[in-house]
Amino acid sequence: MRLGYLYSRYPVLSQTFCDAEMLVLERLGFELEIGSVYPPLTSLRHEHIACLRAPIHYAPPQEILKI
Repeated sequence: MRLGYLYSRYPVLSQTFCDAEMLVLERLGFELEIGSVYPPLTSLRHEHIACLRAPIHYAPPQEILKI
């Protein structure tokens, strides 16, 4: 089964519950995709983020959408 998560900004340090849920779902065999409207503000990440296999898709910047 495929599931998608849509965030306003991803990843952020405060989303540990969501990250943990996604890791469990992947272990159970779910195929995940992550969408984010905005990229992260910092390069700081929790170590467990590296374990996620789900691809992360970012929306194009507003400047591009105006063209």
